[in-house]
Amino acid sequence: MATPQTSRFHDLLRRLTLAKDLSFPSVLEDLFPMVDMLADKPELFRGRGELPFSAAVGIVANAGVVNRAWLMNKAAGNLAVVTHLIVGSATGQDIVANIVNTGLPADVVNLTVGLDSRNADASGVNRSRCTMGTDTNAAATAGGIRFSVNNLGMFAPIPMRVVLSPGFALRVETVNPNTTLVVMFMGYERSVDATELT
Repeated sequence: MATPQTSRFHDLLRRLTLAKDLSFPSVLEDLFPMVDMLADKPELFRGRGELPFSAAVGIVANAGVVNRAWLMNKAAGNLAVVTHLIVGSATGQDIVANIVNTGLPADVVNLTVGLDSRNADASGVNRSRCTMGTDTNAAATAGGIRFSVNNLGMFAPIPMRVVLSPGFALRVETVNPNTTLVVMFMGYERSVDATELT
């Protein structure tokens, strides 16, 4: 059985190379920029074996401690890429984030969902192998990712390219104690070969 859209995609490649008058195109120089442009076409996610996901949570203020939200890639053989982060707080403050592989909290159910309905199970649920967790800490830790949010405002989507190997998490936390935290992670996941992790 033929793969859907294969002939259409091959024709697109042929037309693009002909438009550049390339009798013998260089794959690296001529085709890779085009492949990169196609990376933002959501309908091509499945063809690349990638599952887009979203994970979101709101955490109410906890007295004397900072709130933390975790996007966790606990599944073996899974690679997660965070492409956007949206954060808000009831108090204007700095937000810090870190990539960590220790102290991951328990999963909170139903906070993470796949965004491609073609991957839905029989009950219509779009699952993601990434999970999300929340906890608190006595004080915020210094973070390599740091930005500010306005009082009662949601920060605009922050583009980023964070790659999480199996067992790693992206942790986002408030700097000020006793403040709310709202976080949404967006990205995609795919199966990973062991050779990619070394």
